[in-house]
Amino acid sequence: MSRPLRIEYKDAWYHVMNRGRRQEEIFLDKEDYQSFLKVLKEAVELWKVNICAYCLMPNYYHLLVQTPDANISRCMRHINGVYTQRFNRRHGMDGQLFRGRFKSILIGEEHYLLELLRYICFDPVKAGLVKKPEFYKWSSFNDYLSDKNENEWLNRDLIIQKNGGEKGKRKIDASLLKKDASEDIYEFFGKKNVLSILGSYGFVNQIRRNHLGDSAYPEKPDAKELMLKAEAIMDQVCQFYNIDDKELTKHQRGAINVPRDITMYLIRKQTGHTLNEIGSMFDISSYSTVSSAIERMKVKLSKDEKIRNLLMTLESKLEF
Repeated sequence: MSRPLRIEYKDAWYHVMNRGRRQEEIFLDKEDYQSFLKVLKEAVELWKVNICAYCLMPNYYHLLVQTPDANISRCMRHINGVYTQRFNRRHGMDGQLFRGRFKSILIGEEHYLLELLRYICFDPVKAGLVKKPEFYKWSSFNDYLSDKNENEWLNRDLIIQKNGGEKGKRKIDASLLKKDASEDIYEFFGKKNVLSILGSYGFVNQIRRNHLGDSAYPEKPDAKELMLKAEAIMDQVCQFYNIDDKELTKHQRGAINVPRDITMYLIRKQTGHTLNEIGSMFDISSYSTVSSAIERMKVKLSKDEKIRNLLMTLESKLEF
């Protein structure tokens, strides 16, 4: 199997992860954790990357990284390689420490950054290691709630400023980190073959055009097919209601756009697009609005036979 293409460009954002070979631990004691943090500090100085979040688990790690110089591959080779050498030397071992090349997810819109910070820092809670993220020592959670700058190499400013913080503010509003990441994020990472791009419909198309040509993006060969399916669903609903596609993007406070809700429900069911991706198709900035519309349609399906028959008719006309 060929290796997935690394998409690199200036100021790109990535969620990076790597695991120990055969699920083996990569941090055996306190000194190992400290050694890895030292390697991160050296990487920041050497490769000029911005590491904005981290979480070191016993047998894997998470990083949230921005690359002003478009060098994620070179930087991660350095981090994994140098840490492996130091780990092996210290413990009298040799050979491969990590399962393979690092896994990287290219991140689209800025609103994902806070979600990923939450996802990364709540991982020890999900794993049952601690009851609250602030109790876990080897993550950046407490760095964001402190005026101190113990890890001076950790770039908190980029996340703080993008979430209401003024320039120079040293910590984030605690209320922003009280809750875990959204269901949408966990669904994305819960897929068996996690896509290599986390972003809106438009962002994915832009990356495909600019970096992948006519091919689908690397770790999901049917991405183009899914996009065509979504368009086919929109077309079918418009034909059924005898409206144009602009009607599907209309949203007025207090009013329910039934064709729009039906379309979003069918796209979610038939293609598996994330809530944020569907929102982008309909000019909706909040994934919660999409989720509410889909849930509203599910309730109608359970109670309204007319709606059930309508959806059956529409689905029968969709030939994928």
